[in-house]
Amino acid sequence: MDGVDVRSVQSEVEPPRAKSSQLRSSRAGLSRARLAPPNRLAAVVLATLCCGSLSACEYTYEDTRAPLPAATSYTNPSLPRDPLRNNPVTGDDIEAWAEEVLPSLRGQAYHTKSGLLAPGESQSDQTAQLPVGTYAITLACRSRRQVGFVVQNGDVALVDLMVQCGTTKVNVVHVQSDSVLTVTATASRAANYAFRVSRI
Repeated sequence: MDGVDVRSVQSEVEPPRAKSSQLRSSRAGLSRARLAPPNRLAAVVLATLCCGSLSACEYTYEDTRAPLPAATSYTNPSLPRDPLRNNPVTGDDIEAWAEEVLPSLRGQAYHTKSGLLAPGESQSDQTAQLPVGTYAITLACRSRRQVGFVVQNGDVALVDLMVQCGTTKVNVVHVQSDSVLTVTATASRAANYAFRVSRI
């Protein structure tokens, strides 16, 4: 075209390019806004929505405290018993003690005896005549030492043992004919002894 200024035409065409550049800048800004990290308030709202309430959230704590020492217990199975319970008694207390330590067994009690032994003393006692049958012979003593018991049928020893005082021993014997039993108690120190012969 004659007489047309080319620069004027270019300047009239340039504005659309500027608008396209501005559009790209707006899109880039929107992308950066989407990538921006959420603020503190958004994080609190999100945590509240996830938990709903404190009871719905699970918290884990690491206990770094040292464990408490275990309680210490002491057990001594060899503790001595009351020594007064091993001291022999006298008088009416002997019979009361004998009734306490000699259990009542089923059957008929044929003979019961108790007494006091001086140190190194032996005492023998005979039962009434026993009919044929099976008998329980219960032995007990009260002393700081053991007491020896021997039960004989004539010359035959049916029982021969040392009894630890504080315990009660029951021995079962069979008498094949009418017999009289002899029970002998021997102590190295002062002691009470007791025995009972019962038919079972």
